[in-house]
Amino acid sequence: MDQASVNQAKFGPRVAKKLNGIFRSQPRADAPMNRVYIDNTQVDLYVIVKTTNGRYRKVRPWLTLVSDDHTGSIVGFALSFHAPKANEVLAALRHTILPKSYTERWVGKSLTMVWEAMGIPDEIVIDNGLDLQAHAFYSACLALGISVTTTPPMEPWRKGRIERIFGTLNTKLFHKLPGSTFGKTDNSKKYEYNPQDFACITLDELVEALHICIEEMVCSYHKGIEDIPLRRWREGVRRFPLRMPLNLKEFNAQVSLRETRIIGRLGIEYKGLYYADDKLIALRRNCSCVSGITYSNASNPASSSWK
Repeated sequence: MDQASVNQAKFGPRVAKKLNGIFRSQPRADAPMNRVYIDNTQVDLYVIVKTTNGRYRKVRPWLTLVSDDHTGSIVGFALSFHAPKANEVLAALRHTILPKSYTERWVGKSLTMVWEAMGIPDEIVIDNGLDLQAHAFYSACLALGISVTTTPPMEPWRKGRIERIFGTLNTKLFHKLPGSTFGKTDNSKKYEYNPQDFACITLDELVEALHICIEEMVCSYHKGIEDIPLRRWREGVRRFPLRMPLNLKEFNAQVSLRETRIIGRLGIEYKGLYYADDKLIALRRNCSCVSGITYSNASNPASSSWK
């Protein structure tokens, strides 16, 4: 009997495709920020974090990563201490688009140059995670003119470019630092090794080490693109200029979480806080229907926990 038919009868069509199917390469981008991938994972490393009551905890942060398909390099990320939600995805998107001038403070110490990645992507490839399927993320992409492509479920090879980057970060950075889990969850029982006993890295040190690793990856030869990512990035930007936001305040509003509130006699209430001024009162008087007015918290845009 045909082995593919046997596997399909035993395990189903999805497993049979993995065992006997052919995985074609995905469409490739022609310019930087033409097609990017976004995904998240829990870091294989325990870091020390100071809580609000002055104590210290050892936790594994979550990393939301954005990679460029044309250059095969990381163009943005965000760190958080809980499972990623829409706020962390918008933080990673904001970090991807804006210039990373804050890296100037590390130039000459741990870095050799400023991180050059920036610009509004043309297309974002996502999976079926709840954080990536949030309405706030789709609204931000619609406002910025970004098309969103969702891959079929249970098919990670369609985002192989960013999945490979997670493995590279593990082997080059996270597994070399004290407090690493080495990708295993049963260390204390099976190997008599508790990674929390060796954790001594703070969040700021992890962020700096992550930037050092990203610079090394950008300046090294990439087998997937058969070129150096930095050289391909500069050549692509010279031929195809990047799209940048024209108004920073408007951009902050576009990548912020949105809530719907009713303008009452006390103004707008949000989490026990009230906002009211003369313009809002005039708006309430002039509008015949005041329900369903949407505002965005532009004064507090989505940002990563370490910025």
